[in-house]
Amino acid sequence: MKFAEDIVNFTLAEIALFLIFVLLIGYSGLKLQIENNKENSAAKAVDIEQAKSELIKKDNEISNLKDELQKYISIDKNLKSRIVPGCMEKGIQKDYLFKALIIERDTYQIDSANYSFSEILNKYKNEIENAKKNGCCLQIKVEYVSNISATDFDDALKQLEGVFYIRRLKAK
Repeated sequence: MKFAEDIVNFTLAEIALFLIFVLLIGYSGLKLQIENNKENSAAKAVDIEQAKSELIKKDNEISNLKDELQKYISIDKNLKSRIVPGCMEKGIQKDYLFKALIIERDTYQIDSANYSFSEILNKYKNEIENAKKNGCCLQIKVEYVSNISATDFDDALKQLEGVFYIRRLKAK
């Protein structure tokens, strides 16, 4: 083997030329990569600016919504609660107005007499109006017969709860 030839029969000059060629290709690829990064950086900067402007818009929308919410909150800011207190809590009612036994969907027994819901409203009309004037809700006790269906009991109880505060007792 001659001193000027390599293992694969290339001269040192050919190998050096090959290495220079590889380095030039690598350098040009690196240069292209740097240019692409610059372009991407410029595009990313534009994207960042767009994101910033969108963020500012969203922040303004949130501020406007907060302002609208504050308007609604400030309407009721003096109220502690929307729940009307019971008349017993306010000292207007000394004891429960009556004790009702739910017999059917629209049949209630009060003091051994049967009433419909509308008859109860008529019977206690003055007390209900007085409670409304005083800003309170009348309180009653409610029992139910054990053989009433769940839907009938629920409907009857909802009617009473629309006008009175209920203290439920056990089934009779």
